[in-house]
Amino acid sequence: MVRVKVPKKYTFLPIDFQVYQIGADFFSQSGEIATSSNPEFQQNFAVNVPAGQVGAGGILTQTNQLAHNRRGFNLNTGWEWKEIKLNFGYGLAAELEVQNSQLSYVHRVNGLALSRIYNPFPANATSATRFGPYGRKISFFRGVSEVVQTTDLDPATAAPLTRKYYHSVDLQAKYKTQLADRPFYFFYIGNLQSAKSEATLLPGLDESSYLYVQYHEIDLYYELFDGFLFTGYLGLERAQGGRFTQWGEETNLPLNQTGRGYGLGFDWTVNDATGLYFRYRHMEFEDTSFELDRYRGNEFTLELKNYF
Repeated sequence: MVRVKVPKKYTFLPIDFQVYQIGADFFSQSGEIATSSNPEFQQNFAVNVPAGQVGAGGILTQTNQLAHNRRGFNLNTGWEWKEIKLNFGYGLAAELEVQNSQLSYVHRVNGLALSRIYNPFPANATSATRFGPYGRKISFFRGVSEVVQTTDLDPATAAPLTRKYYHSVDLQAKYKTQLADRPFYFFYIGNLQSAKSEATLLPGLDESSYLYVQYHEIDLYYELFDGFLFTGYLGLERAQGGRFTQWGEETNLPLNQTGRGYGLGFDWTVNDATGLYFRYRHMEFEDTSFELDRYRGNEFTLELKNYF
């Protein structure tokens, strides 16, 4: 792994460039580097995913998130103008070995709330908590992922045939202004990810795509009065499968998921040692190709923190 950082005084925009190669036999228990694509690490890997593990097979990652069995690079830069700050990230990686017929991606928009419902660490657990009408969702610490089965396999051995390329684009935007002489903050986080049978310039859904996932999240903060922040949240998540992934028996169509999250709340700093935090979230999810895969719900959390 080699990482080079160039200050903006030399290139107008700051540049953070990383190139890496992580072998298929590298294994990490900490989770800092995803090591789930090598099926030899555990028997019956597709069924017995270890408790707390993020997913199975080739994991779609954000820029700068690393996974084994890959050679790739990450590029990051940023730009500031007055109260606007933008950050951009781009990543592309290729598998070193064709090993696994599964892909995984994270349900970021509503995953935290779902992981509270489906406990990732039940008593005496040796494998991850799988749930959902098709048994494809996996609960891990503070999140939920989903497994997608690819179908371009060797008919004799059911082994995968195609080397996969993983693409990612990240965009972050921050903006601060004043409303009625009170601070107002706007945050946007967007991410596009895809796994394809060939390398392309950008992630997306085309003939070479196995899986294309996009996330769009907006956070709003407004200081109504000193020590009291009103918060708002909007989240949209889309996951679409390609022609060489499992199709729904009811529709004969590949994965086509939409998840939404809407939230309100407040942060109230009562004094230097005490804070009260309230959140409400409405959740919606639907896969139009797998008709049983849908949910709708609400979550309320109230947290009191006192430092002493």
